[in-house]
Amino acid sequence: MAADMPVKAYRAPPPVYFSWTGLYIGVNAGGAFAKVSADQSIFQPQCDGPICPEGAALIAASAQSPRPRGFTGGAQAGYNLQFNNWVFGLETDVNYASLGRSFGFGPVLVAPGFPKQTVGVGSTSESLLATVRGRLGVAFDRFLPYATGGVAFTNERYEETIAVTTAIQAAPIGLFNLSTSRNTGWVVGGGVEYAATTWWRVKVEYLHMDFGSATATAFNAGVGTTGGMTGSSMALSTRLTVDVVRAGVNYAF
Repeated sequence: MAADMPVKAYRAPPPVYFSWTGLYIGVNAGGAFAKVSADQSIFQPQCDGPICPEGAALIAASAQSPRPRGFTGGAQAGYNLQFNNWVFGLETDVNYASLGRSFGFGPVLVAPGFPKQTVGVGSTSESLLATVRGRLGVAFDRFLPYATGGVAFTNERYEETIAVTTAIQAAPIGLFNLSTSRNTGWVVGGGVEYAATTWWRVKVEYLHMDFGSATATAFNAGVGTTGGMTGSSMALSTRLTVDVVRAGVNYAF
């Protein structure tokens, strides 16, 4: 009778898929590429002529767009939560960035009829890049392509000094010291992560950070009272963006 009992069909166990849910920490390193755009405008109550040539030369000569680039590296931590193939996450990172550049221009001749020249020096520096970002990815077993975006932080500072001198007066008749700084902006990007083992994961990603515009105004600190520079002031507007390409390693708990 036992030999005549029906035999149940064999059922294979359900496939086991990799789970991205959980906490992780890691390190990263790569390159950072910044762009600083600067625009100046000058206000002159007095002029030598109707077109104020010194003002035009100041603006043209001081228009700078430094593009510092350098190394970036640091650490990150985050948490993932997986629903089917969708992976939702939150990640924060703090990184050092060797972004900084000094620049100079001039002397630039201003007005041949009444010889004036303008010179300038400046610098831009950023040593901190940090973000707090959401992540949204689609898991293909151990591969996780994802998009990311959130808030970015930096410690950027831009400084510029512009001087106007004449052939008959060594001390500047026009001297403008300007500086701007910024700390927060937004970031978007994407990447792909691969789980080499249950705990160790590697990734590559690209981030674009935009820290917006900052403005400053400086009044003429020159010692002279001739040449149409008395009472002059200059306004500065700068904008900062940073692109980051980096690789990282994460350890999951």
